[in-house]
Amino acid sequence: MRMTTLARGGAVSTAAVLALTLTSGPANADSDDSASLRAKATASQGLTNTGGSEWAPVAGGKSTANVKTPSVVIIDKLRIASGVLFRDGSNSVQILEINGEPGSSTGGQPPVKTAFTLKVGDKTHRGVLYKYDEGADVSYFDTKSGWGSGKAQILATTVTYADGTSSTDGTDSNVFYLRRAVKTSDPAAKISFYSPGTKVKVQPRGWKVFKPSSGKYVSLGKVRLQYRKSGSWKTLKSIKLDSRGNGSYTFKAPTRTYRLYVPKTSNVLGNSTTSVTG
Repeated sequence: MRMTTLARGGAVSTAAVLALTLTSGPANADSDDSASLRAKATASQGLTNTGGSEWAPVAGGKSTANVKTPSVVIIDKLRIASGVLFRDGSNSVQILEINGEPGSSTGGQPPVKTAFTLKVGDKTHRGVLYKYDEGADVSYFDTKSGWGSGKAQILATTVTYADGTSSTDGTDSNVFYLRRAVKTSDPAAKISFYSPGTKVKVQPRGWKVFKPSSGKYVSLGKVRLQYRKSGSWKTLKSIKLDSRGNGSYTFKAPTRTYRLYVPKTSNVLGNSTTSVTG
């Protein structure tokens, strides 16, 4: 049986949180941490986790009545979206797909909690998978900001049943990334043109990146100034930033289209301003 999640931003804060469910449904192709995924992460700030809640099937999912359930949990596939670390403490990461059977205890007791082993970098952590359903099936888990950013993977899934027994499946998830959010106080590039075609002044403002170890936003250190040429962006200068994320750069140049840009890496989400022509 398959459990598939479909994200719906905005309805998250009032959703009832339940334990992860394995059931049937169509596959979801969404797997990137683009602006839409970042919006989903931001929308999840109001979630309250209840790890011991009852295992509940997805509405409209395949019935398990009169179906023989294996005595051990079986995970055939586990697919996770890359996540965004944007605040101190818990940050939700979306579960895109999980195929398998929840199993049961020797006494046929239902599952009540699904936990996992999460590897971030070279360290492992224990967490709980959750589900909420408010018109759409969405499952997720919380990663702690202090666990760090970068390459991540779920290594094992453990289901605990109502009688206290448990079963573990060691199927690995896909490799995904936990990237630090980047923000700026000027979504439009602050670029001034003096005598157009001769002199340009660029003033980055408030360019910061989330720092997991402190739970705060700190200066990025530098941001790239790019110009558009032959349909692609070229880097002209890496502008140094002060502790507030501010900088300044003046230069002579022909009329071009410019933007400020931070590239996406394995542990930084990246960002860019709208372009300005002058």
